[in-house]
Amino acid sequence: MSAWSRRRIALAVTAVTAVLLVVVIIFALPVVVRRVATQKLNTLTGRAVALERVELNLFTGRVALNGFRLAQRDSAEPAVEIERLELRVAPTSLIGDHMRVVDLTVTRPKLYVTRLAADRYDFSDLLALIPPPDPAKKPSSTTVTVQRLRVIGGGLVARDQVPQPASVWRIEGLDVDASGIGTGRDAPPGRLAVHALVNDTKLALEASSVEVGAGRLAARVTLDGFDLAAARAYLPADLPAAPTAGRVTLDLTVAAERAADGTPSVRIAGDARVDGLSVVQRAQPDAFLTIGHVAVKIKDARPLARDVTLAAVEIDGLDLRARRDRAGRIDLEGLAEPAPASPAGVPAPSATPAAAPTVPSAPAPKITIERLVLKGVAALTDDTVSPAAKLALRDIVVMLEHLTWPGPAPVALDVALGLPAAGTLTVKGTATLQPFSVDVTSSLRGGSIEPYQPYIPMRARLAGSFNGDSRTRVSMAGGTLTATSQGRSWIDNLEVRRPQGGAPPMRIARMEMAGIDFGWPTHARVAAITITKPSVEVERDASGAITLRELFVVDESDSQPSAAPKAVAESEPKRPKKPLSDDPRGGAVGFPVDIAAFVIDDGYVRFLDRSVQPAFSETLSRFALKVEGLSTTPGKRAKLTSQAIVGGDAALDVHGELAPLGELYADIQGELRDFKLAQVNPYATSVVAWAVDRGKLGVKFRYHVERDQLEATNEIVVANLHVAPTPKEDEVKKRIGLPLGMIVALITDSDDNLRVNLPMSGPLTAWKTDLSDAIWAVVKNAAVNIVAAPFRAIGRLFTGKNNTIESVGVNPVTFAAGSDVVTPEMARHLTAVADFLRRAPGVRLTLAPVPSAADLESLRAQELTARLQAKQRAKGLDFAVAVAAEFAERFPGVNPPVADEQLARLRAEEPLSEGRVTELLARRTGVVRDELVRAEGVPEARLMAAEGAVPAPAEGDGRVEFRIGQ
Repeated sequence: MSAWSRRRIALAVTAVTAVLLVVVIIFALPVVVRRVATQKLNTLTGRAVALERVELNLFTGRVALNGFRLAQRDSAEPAVEIERLELRVAPTSLIGDHMRVVDLTVTRPKLYVTRLAADRYDFSDLLALIPPPDPAKKPSSTTVTVQRLRVIGGGLVARDQVPQPASVWRIEGLDVDASGIGTGRDAPPGRLAVHALVNDTKLALEASSVEVGAGRLAARVTLDGFDLAAARAYLPADLPAAPTAGRVTLDLTVAAERAADGTPSVRIAGDARVDGLSVVQRAQPDAFLTIGHVAVKIKDARPLARDVTLAAVEIDGLDLRARRDRAGRIDLEGLAEPAPASPAGVPAPSATPAAAPTVPSAPAPKITIERLVLKGVAALTDDTVSPAAKLALRDIVVMLEHLTWPGPAPVALDVALGLPAAGTLTVKGTATLQPFSVDVTSSLRGGSIEPYQPYIPMRARLAGSFNGDSRTRVSMAGGTLTATSQGRSWIDNLEVRRPQGGAPPMRIARMEMAGIDFGWPTHARVAAITITKPSVEVERDASGAITLRELFVVDESDSQPSAAPKAVAESEPKRPKKPLSDDPRGGAVGFPVDIAAFVIDDGYVRFLDRSVQPAFSETLSRFALKVEGLSTTPGKRAKLTSQAIVGGDAALDVHGELAPLGELYADIQGELRDFKLAQVNPYATSVVAWAVDRGKLGVKFRYHVERDQLEATNEIVVANLHVAPTPKEDEVKKRIGLPLGMIVALITDSDDNLRVNLPMSGPLTAWKTDLSDAIWAVVKNAAVNIVAAPFRAIGRLFTGKNNTIESVGVNPVTFAAGSDVVTPEMARHLTAVADFLRRAPGVRLTLAPVPSAADLESLRAQELTARLQAKQRAKGLDFAVAVAAEFAERFPGVNPPVADEQLARLRAEEPLSEGRVTELLARRTGVVRDELVRAEGVPEARLMAAEGAVPAPAEGDGRVEFRIGQ
């Protein structure tokens, strides 16, 4: 055999051997690989491993695994299931430092994992098989390029047993499609697409540029309606609030990059949205916050740099609810409170933590919101008042622009909202967050008072609409708050109503505060407070209670508790309160309060008193009041002017100075003209038991109050006064001593006018104690002095206990015994009596003659003398013989005494007829009457004769007495 033949045979044998080897590799090697792989994995993991088939082609670099299954530890349940995994590598790339994966496809992989504890999983044993990195080992220089990577129909079922109740997370329909992904720094960018359903929520990631080596990524991430309730279990337990409902939708672009020094950076932009958000507080069942949707447009968010810029934030359908309990605590305050302390048995963190490696401090966070819009409603239920108040804000619209934290950039704000029940409030302006400052203008229209009624501690129910315009500036610098506000506010159609309903007893068309200028903590000024067309019904009921005053009584109700005060240790010294301001003009307020003008325009007051019969009614109309210069500054006095019409036509004018804010000072004077006194008859008949038939009152008064002392004068003029008694007990006589009619008759002039000066003085506190008794004392003293004046010349006035008048009297006209001749002295006295009558035209005198014993003796002597003279003439006897004859006739058988004794006994026994006494008294009365009527001009009708029997003889001289009457 030649050498060539032998070579041919050798080549043939080699070829056959190679072919046999290839056949072995193609058909036998996959089986070997499958068997070795399953054994190794089983031994390594301690878990059951199944692999249905292995496909291997070393010539093309293709490997395929079919039906791979890795069981759970100590269980037949699957942990990993892969229907098919196919890998194709360029064979030539296996030689060198750059491996090229032509294609990697994973079909329907499924993972099943369970978290057993906070740091323990059912695959923790597999993680333990991964050796830790060797820091001494140089990084591999081998690079990898994946030309095509696909995951088709992947899935994940993750069970989490840590939260209670346990949760289950599912990822279904996982599709991954990547191309051109390389780990080399100079590798061209690749592409990546991921799509899946996370708990039935679509998740997608579309990366248009992936540079693994350079550390760069540009991708778009979308999430369509993820349920936030699933994430609630993973929020910190001490979080004060958590969502119970809401779906998140994301459409974001993400750009990640690693700098040359290895520092990573991430930038996010796009849209985020939450729909149907519902948030509850910790340990509370009901949501305090619901939001229809929140839309956020992220302009540039760099989370690693803690810098976020939002182009727009829109919050629509917000519904915020808060409750204040009976102790005064608002439930939303819990959002700012720390979490409850850890339960017993949980170790507290070490007070001295172990030393940690120094970590560069993170940059301060910065948040910028270019535009924020919030729309919704809010409500507060307040149980501290009874009935509970519910204050609901409607149609809230808040717009903020250029909000930056931190930073001094101003924030433009525009707020509009509907107030409880009625009305709107708008606020516009700017604010800075650091340092804090606010400069806003506000406008309020048509706000209703009624929702705030539970906070008004009066029995009255208030109604009306309040309005206002203002500009307010607030700033905080160095821990000091300063605030200024200018503007005006007013209330339209203010009504004070009774709780039981009915016509409002008080109405005010408008109450306005104009020119408000408030500066904290320096001053408070108001240019004018004007009350327009107030109408007040003041009623006193049958029991004497002023019903309007009772409406303003503060209700001290147990249904309005307040938070219990904190206990203060007895040993703790009490510190004096620091005044709000050191300005001495502040008085008790702490800073000056000045009101340039307080004005009441066109007021009307009707007073109805049902405590008297008939009921009394009077009006005060066209009431105008102006007080200028009210101030808390000590010593500063305000000027007052006021006018009104009392009743139908009486005029009231008042003016003066006062300082009501601080130590009281007042110097007020005024005049009341032409007030018809008959209008007060319900009081006159009830209080003094006299009625006024006619008469008009005029009063000029002045009241001066200073240092708690009152000095007052009242010049009272009553024109054409006439009074008449009533059947009731005379209160005037009881308190003063004389009936009112008598007093009026004594002190009115010839025109039936009365003039009285009524001074008042004393400590103001004494007048406050019992004003009624004090006034009666002044009136009584004045009456006694006035009534006593005319009697000093013609008669007498007797006062008794408590300075009351016991009686008044005019001195009588006296006569010589048995005479009716007016002596010159008595003539002068009658002139004085006539002058008294002229000064008191309402007084009438009754002439009452009174005989004396001397008068009777004189009349008997006159009768005896006349009879003796008749005997003398008839018998021609002298006087002595006539006396003896008369004695013998009168006393027969009696031895006659001497002549003088005979005459004395005859006179003593002389009978006297009543007619002779009556004649003497009549002559004397006639003489006095003639003297007063003819000589002095006193009208005869004012002189009356006493009626009745002849009075018994009285001591003293015979006389004609004067009895005073009306």
